[in-house]
Amino acid sequence: MLPGAGCPVAGGSGAIPALNPGQTVRDARGEAIGRVQSVRRNAAGRVESVTMAVGRRMVTIPADNFSVQGDVLVSAMGEGQVKRAAKDQAQ
Repeated sequence: MLPGAGCPVAGGSGAIPALNPGQTVRDARGEAIGRVQSVRRNAAGRVESVTMAVGRRMVTIPADNFSVQGDVLVSAMGEGQVKRAAKDQAQ
């Protein structure tokens, strides 16, 4: 779970390196699968979704798909799943 997405370690703003635009998103195996483009937060400041670039497409994934390991943002979805979601959202 992402800090700022209901996780008690969120602290003040929930701003951690892994939520900065340009940060690499990795899959569970540690492979780079995309880059953070933006983070959507609700009025309370909780992270709702992360928009990331994967290849030439953009995809918005719900926050509960991600976890943070150290300063690395990890997606529960693999690269193929993320690319399919990006393709589906583009249609």
